[in-house]
Order: sequence, then C-alpha cells, then structure tokens
Amino acid sequence: MWLRCLDKANSGNAWYLKLIKKGYVRPIVQKPIQAANLSDDFQGTANFTWNAENINFTSPYDNPAKFPVNTSAKVGYYEKRTGDDGQYGNLNVTLPYRFDLAAKNKIRLKVFIPGGNDFTTLQPKVSVKLQNSLLGGDAYKTQIEIVKTIAATDYNKWIQLEFDYSASAAQTLYDKIVVQLGGEGHPAPGIFYVDDFEFK
Repeated sequence: MWLRCLDKANSGNAWYLKLIKKGYVRPIVQKPIQAANLSDDFQGTANFTWNAENINFTSPYDNPAKFPVNTSAKVGYYEKRTGDDGQYGNLNVTLPYRFDLAAKNKIRLKVFIPGGNDFTTLQPKVSVKLQNSLLGGDAYKTQIEIVKTIAATDYNKWIQLEFDYSASAAQTLYDKIVVQLGGEGHPAPGIFYVDDFEFK
C-alpha cells in the first residue's frame, strides 16, 4: 500500500510511504531451467555481457602473442587490481535462466599468463565458479568451483582449459558464472589475457 502525504504550505510538495503487511515475504520468481549456450571470442561478437567486478578489463584487446593455440587478433585483457579492492575481483555474468547441467556441463576458456607477473604472492590460478545469484552476497556459500593451477612451463603462451561440471549434473541452482584469475584473498596485482570462452 502507498500513502501520499501533502504539504499544506506548498501544494507542489508530496511524500510517498510504502507500507508492507507485517510478515509479508516477497515471492521468489523462479527462473526457467535450460542448457547454456554462451560464447565470447572477445572480438565484439559475444551473445552475453560480462560484468567486471573490481578488475580492470578491456575487450577487445590486441593479442599479446599469437601462438598456435590462439591466432586471434583480439582477446580480453584482465588486470587484477592491487590492494584490498582487488582481492576478490572477477568477471561474472548472471543469466535469466538456471543452468541445465545435465545437458551442458563443460566450460572452456583460453588463457595467457605473462611470466613477468610476481608470483611470490600472486597465484597462477584460473577459477570458474557457478553460483546462485538469489543468495546475493552469500552466493559463494553454495557455489561449485573448479580451480586450475598453471605450471610455470605454461607461462607466456596460450593454453586451453576445460572446467567439467558433469559431477554436478543433477544441480539446478545455478544462474551465475564467475571467472577469476590470480587467486583471491590477497592484495597482489597481476595481468592476464583470456579468449574463446564457451559454455555450450
């Protein structure tokens, strides 16, 4: 219920009060379940839009090194910020549906990790998380996460990674994807490149 309060001294002023019945619980609008069909080659042709959270992200960006695994002219530039602000930075996207992991359950991504990063604190890790966006800031509590640690022998070149969620095929909670490079919970900065993301 809305109440409108008027100002006797000035009829042009009004205030609105929204009243909610005690004990009212807002209904949760359930999303449909469907198989993901997502792809981004970081050349401006993605069928969804990333949200860059506490990172510096540029796409499209010139490919730093066209190795055989990735000859694309353009890629995504991912910079982990220094300090507290960047400790949990990531790329993420929330979809208008929940993932049918029984139908599609593999995420693929190419990454390039420059060896010039300072890995005394920065972690050479690539993490992909599936989350339930309805939980807001608590989404991490029920997430499923796969982390890949990149060997030093794979720095300075493109590598193809696959994140296999087939073990969670029965789950229908998830509608959000989080991609995180460089690890979390530490203030060290880092530069990374990504390309050819797909979940389809």
